[in-house]
Amino acid sequence: MVQQMLNSSKIADYRNDPMSFFDDLEFSGGRWGDCMPDWQWEELQQIAPSLLAVARGESPPIGRFWWERTKGASKDTDLAACVLWLLLFSVLPLLVQVGAGDKDQAGELHKAAADWLHFNTLLKAKIKLLGWEIKCERAVCEIVAADRTGSHGSRPDVLILNELHVANEEFSQNLMDNAGKMPNGLAIIATNAGHLDTWQHTWRTIAEESDRWHFHVIDTPAPWITPAELVEAEKRNPRSRYLRLWHGIWSSNAGDALLPAAIDSAFADKVAFIDSYQSGWMFVGGLDIGVRRDFSAFVAVGKHCETSRYRVARVWTWRPPHGGEVDLDSVTQTVIDAHQRFQFENVAADPNQARHLVQQASKVGVPIEAREQNGKTLLEQAMSLVEVFNARDIDCPADPQLEYDLRHLRLVERSYGFRILSDRSGEAGHGDVATALSIALAIAKPLEGMVGQFWGGHIPASSCPVPVHSEFSVHKRGGIGRLRF
Repeated sequence: MVQQMLNSSKIADYRNDPMSFFDDLEFSGGRWGDCMPDWQWEELQQIAPSLLAVARGESPPIGRFWWERTKGASKDTDLAACVLWLLLFSVLPLLVQVGAGDKDQAGELHKAAADWLHFNTLLKAKIKLLGWEIKCERAVCEIVAADRTGSHGSRPDVLILNELHVANEEFSQNLMDNAGKMPNGLAIIATNAGHLDTWQHTWRTIAEESDRWHFHVIDTPAPWITPAELVEAEKRNPRSRYLRLWHGIWSSNAGDALLPAAIDSAFADKVAFIDSYQSGWMFVGGLDIGVRRDFSAFVAVGKHCETSRYRVARVWTWRPPHGGEVDLDSVTQTVIDAHQRFQFENVAADPNQARHLVQQASKVGVPIEAREQNGKTLLEQAMSLVEVFNARDIDCPADPQLEYDLRHLRLVERSYGFRILSDRSGEAGHGDVATALSIALAIAKPLEGMVGQFWGGHIPASSCPVPVHSEFSVHKRGGIGRLRF
């Protein structure tokens, strides 16, 4: 029945009633209408009359919709279904515009549309996915990203602003102003909960208080999100971010990357600095380079071979002199000397202004790599830092700069997830030590579970690297590593 929907006698029903179309769409082996929770069905019922009016060139009964949902609660799936109905059944030429902060965000609705075509194959005869467009005979959906060059268009009949909580303000404002030119237009804002004292929260307040807007919030986890997934999400996220994404609680935008209690725990045992390699530990180094404005910082981190517990071994900082620059030759020599003392498994450096340093250290045998600070690595570093501190799985020696940085970190939402940023006020640095620590923890994490697990045999954890002067390579699960004897 579903696969015959576009050439069946029900096509008139679909044209005159979007809910009939939504109900019959095939979704992962069944009818979508049979899969929806009540709130999802009711929300589509609310927007259906406005979709119908726009498709007929009439003024919609409600022209503005605010959809705020928790993470994974089907925003893109629902929006894509609405877009497909509009493209299929508009009687006039129609422009739908979907705006998002970057290409990754913009691609989510495109992927959701592709999923609908996968489950409802006869739709492919009418709908074409063409890069940044979804097209039908008389209508087109243009997907617009803030970081994409070219025209953003000016007169959309339907505007969808997706993931507003991480969107660019000027970009979003321009698109909303364009939508405001269309007296019979429709605008939908879809978002997770965001941060208080931001322009997004101001927009939310406007929508909540205005009679022009239908304002709808889902602030509980979607029923298909399992309890096990929520438990893991709570462990890997700062408390405020977990509550914001999974329970819809708008949070403060400052200073909440690490719980004060987690930082207190890390410094509670008053461990001493480590001066050199110790048996039973593996060591890595993280390097963040600043030259004029920022400090340079290098952090050596040990990971215990049996317990996988982390320990900050040493911290080095270089403050740029007034009107001058950090001596990068001094930084390079410190990294080389530290490797001779700790026998690092790996060292990673932010390559910005450090490429020559990486080359020089590599020439003398330091296992150093340039770690590009892109969305993937920034998220990985932030998550590594948060997870280790939330799990109370790290010990830190008394270092005022390290503690200051950790207590002044905040999380900032990005399209790829989140990243850590630091307080840039005052003269106490700009979070450079914490950044170096996050880099070190990110490259130390893959070492987890490797000790004693080798192809072709078992080497007990008590045989974890001991410092001598020769080495050979062995194949481990996850990569090739060195054992020194």
